[in-house]
Amino acid sequence: MQKTTQTHTKKIKTLGVFSGVFLFLAWCIFPLCPINAKAQAPLPAFAKGQNIIPCPDLSAARQKEELLLSRFTTYFDGENLPRSHNIRLACQKINGCKIEGGQEFSFNLRVGARSKERGFLDANVILEGQFVPGTGGGVCQVSTTLFNAALLAGMGMVESHAHSLQVGYVSPSLDAMVSSYSDLRFVNPYPTPVMLYMRANKNSVTAEIYGKNYGYTFETESICLLTLPPPPPQIIEGEEDRILRSGKNGLKSESYLTCYRHGKRIKSVRIRRDTYAFVQGIEQKKPAVEENPFFGQNQQSSQEQNPIEKGNSSGKVTQNN
Repeated sequence: MQKTTQTHTKKIKTLGVFSGVFLFLAWCIFPLCPINAKAQAPLPAFAKGQNIIPCPDLSAARQKEELLLSRFTTYFDGENLPRSHNIRLACQKINGCKIEGGQEFSFNLRVGARSKERGFLDANVILEGQFVPGTGGGVCQVSTTLFNAALLAGMGMVESHAHSLQVGYVSPSLDAMVSSYSDLRFVNPYPTPVMLYMRANKNSVTAEIYGKNYGYTFETESICLLTLPPPPPQIIEGEEDRILRSGKNGLKSESYLTCYRHGKRIKSVRIRRDTYAFVQGIEQKKPAVEENPFFGQNQQSSQEQNPIEKGNSSGKVTQNN
């Protein structure tokens, strides 16, 4: 009985040694495989008074099973600091957003009100067909960039709106205007979640969507249907001749989305058909100088009194043919 007990004790010790070695090797090896890496977290809350908000690299902290579904970039004037600030702030609020399968994303709910209390600055916005200063100017470029990335990732569009005027950072009918009463909304049609990542560099804003790839790819196309020329420029008086506002053509356009599965075209659908208004030019002109009416009458009387040129007694004007 004692011998049996000793043999059993030796087996337990042997198993304990092997288990310890196995656990040590597992501890050394498995941390190198980022299977359980966490998704990128949103940036800290906006610090009041901070003019430039840094955005992290999009490649940081990706999950191993994630794949890039789409990427879209637009460009802006980095020297326009208030507008650049608004773009970065909106990117910060979207970056790291997770959309579950079948869940709807709302730009307005995610970004929130564009107000000075929430850190947004004044920059040009489109109001009643004109560019005027307004709080949150530039945010529409963020929504437009995300809109295109969502289309290329196969998201199901629920709501999108065109600007009243054509914008220069994207093709017609591929913009996405947002306001307090107009939203950008789309649904994740896949059974698995997708992740949204956004960043703004010095003069560009990029949106990326990651998730499980089911073999679908998408392409967008913008088609101009009709050009709408503006009327002649409005003339106003001023101290000097100069152009106050350049005229700009309007247009009618439509956009299409084509779906492929493993490289094979499945179908093409129209996204939107839009009309963008023309912009009438405004020119400033100096007032015309009026001639002295008495000077004109005296000159005419002189001509009437001397109709005959010297050396021509017939009264006819000699032509040097």
